[in-house]
Amino acid sequence: MTIHNSMKTFAFLALSAISASSFGLALDSASDAVYSLGMDYHNLNGGSGFQAWNNEAWNGGSIAISSEAAALGPRQFKINGGGIDTRRRLVNELVIGQSFNFSMMAGGAGIGNAQSAGEYGLEVRSTAAGSSGNREMLYLQARPSFTHWRVEGGDGWSSTEFTDVPIVAGQRVDVSLTVTGADSFSLFITNGTVSDTVNMDFISEGYMPAIMNFYADGSNNGSFYYNNLRTVPEPGTLLALGSLSAMIIRRRKARKA
Repeated sequence: MTIHNSMKTFAFLALSAISASSFGLALDSASDAVYSLGMDYHNLNGGSGFQAWNNEAWNGGSIAISSEAAALGPRQFKINGGGIDTRRRLVNELVIGQSFNFSMMAGGAGIGNAQSAGEYGLEVRSTAAGSSGNREMLYLQARPSFTHWRVEGGDGWSSTEFTDVPIVAGQRVDVSLTVTGADSFSLFITNGTVSDTVNMDFISEGYMPAIMNFYADGSNNGSFYYNNLRTVPEPGTLLALGSLSAMIIRRRKARKA
């Protein structure tokens, strides 16, 4: 009975901690009031828990708030082709046990432009300077030569295919990146019918993910959509749950003694 009641107490307190902290999570979507349809969102800062968008374009690259990919929500963030880095830095970098989630879509099938050249996707960065060799953490990629989404990571920059989730124009794919260790991650993707998970080490060791860079290389000619950016759970929630768990364990040991 003591163990049962303790576990009930822990579950209730854990749920309460998650609920109380949910308003502090990093989150944003293109439907936030700060964004308007058709606008370039450079330097804008919708949602919470992020710094403002910081965009760098070359070779005709551009971005805009779109309503074309309705499966991602009423409005979406869009890359129009060319070269673009559209970076979103977290106010607090991810910690072990925390996830960054978002939704994405490859253009085509009547939604924007299909890709026939170049590359686009998500590059996850640390806060290290590019010249240090420790900036890149991982890449989630799409290329015309790929039939399935791929992730690039590890010390040797190895590329791994999500064998169950193909790249399909106009199809929503939900993504969850979870930090599983000091130098490791798990990347889960699903199109709502099938899903796949890849577990790898980060490219750079000794750092945590802090910058989400949605990108297209200079030769890309396809549309890329993304939305529903969110971190879960909040770091404070992880600390609270850890403290509650330790408290329950100490009480159980004290009662047994």
